[in-house]
Amino acid sequence: MSSNTQASSSKLYQNIVESLAQAQTTIKTAQGEVESRRASLSHAYQGEDGVLFGQKLDEWHDEGSQILQLCALMQERLTEASSRDASTQQHNLSAVTNARTGEAADISISQNAYNAMTG
Repeated sequence: MSSNTQASSSKLYQNIVESLAQAQTTIKTAQGEVESRRASLSHAYQGEDGVLFGQKLDEWHDEGSQILQLCALMQERLTEASSRDASTQQHNLSAVTNARTGEAADISISQNAYNAMTG
């Protein structure tokens, strides 16, 4: 049962990290398109309107870059959490297995607790 939970948890972390990577790719693609449009529009729009439009594109690009950084940070944190989660689940499974097989200290207490949990 625990290995199924661990596999499910690992898959969930993996799916979230993959979704963040897809979001980053989409944002980078959009940034490239905006830069391309900006280059062509900078020749067409001169004067104050063009400058203001360029400033708004710069703001959008900067916010996109901040989102990319946050996505990368979330991916890193989720990868770390997944590793810790898997380690904790493995440790807990080992503890239960040891208690059930009599490898733990104070077997009567451990066995009684295990019996109570499993019915």
